[in-house]
Amino acid sequence: MSPPKSSSGKTAKPLIPGVFGPHQPSILSAESIAEIRGSTGIPSEVEIRFPEAHESPENPPPGYCCVFEIFFSACGLSFPLPELIVKMMFELGFALAQMCPNFVRTVLCLQTLGEEFGYQLSLADFLQVYTVKTGRTKGTLYVSPLAGLKVFDDLPEKDEKWRKSYFFFPVNELIFGHRVSSHVSKWTSKIDHFERGLLCPTFAEFFSRFYSQGQIAWDSFSCERIRESTARLRTRSLVCSTPLSVSEMNYREERACRAAEKEAKKQMAMALAEGKARISNKNSSVPEESGTSVPPTGSPELGTESARAPAGPLISPVIVIAYSSDEPR
Repeated sequence: MSPPKSSSGKTAKPLIPGVFGPHQPSILSAESIAEIRGSTGIPSEVEIRFPEAHESPENPPPGYCCVFEIFFSACGLSFPLPELIVKMMFELGFALAQMCPNFVRTVLCLQTLGEEFGYQLSLADFLQVYTVKTGRTKGTLYVSPLAGLKVFDDLPEKDEKWRKSYFFFPVNELIFGHRVSSHVSKWTSKIDHFERGLLCPTFAEFFSRFYSQGQIAWDSFSCERIRESTARLRTRSLVCSTPLSVSEMNYREERACRAAEKEAKKQMAMALAEGKARISNKNSSVPEESGTSVPPTGSPELGTESARAPAGPLISPVIVIAYSSDEPR
């Protein structure tokens, strides 16, 4: 029997077996990898390795990590890897290639919003809003919002053929910074438990601020905006939260803190709803005569600083990119 052929008429490459497989072989070539490097700003000093026939996302060569091309081209990922993602991988015990695109998008967009308002999002903060779950496709992970706290309603619903485009990069300080030892190479079928503690009032306050005032529409999150924010994170001194632990509280103190947390999450949900309503009203008022969109509030195109709220964020010009989707598909 002859090997199966693809829709283009070429002989299809065999699937790569694995515990979480079978996996699609990468369709990337040396030429396409060079193009990816140029279009996504991957530094020349970062080694990019093209997968060999037997190498899959689950089975990178020793000393290397796998990443999907879409993480850079349509999610805003950059090198060095954001510390939040590295810590998330270490604390929850999963490999980078297990993340679905919308998982990456959600983390980076939330981090960007926080940075634009002078706040550094932590893993504990993130887990106050989203939970990490195993997807329908074996080995893949996605995030699910807690009740009333779904930040992005308009993320792409489907990413076409994203599993077929991946490459490897070395595990070193250039990529992981001081967290090289935090790299997780093995895939997991079960997320490790992370004690997130009680909701920190500082995070609740900032959350309400940047969702009621900031740009939270998905189409405002260009890869450029995300990468510029990630770069600023490495040089800025930002406000961060300190999770509250109940281990040293008595019953009355814990009860009071949990009641306060419940009320704070209600306020967060209200601020998020306010932000979404603001976007909806803004979209409905966009003039139809011209073929251009109205620049977002606070954008440099408006020409005046008065258009930006006094406590507003640092926002780069919006360049809408073409996306694909997420969730385990």
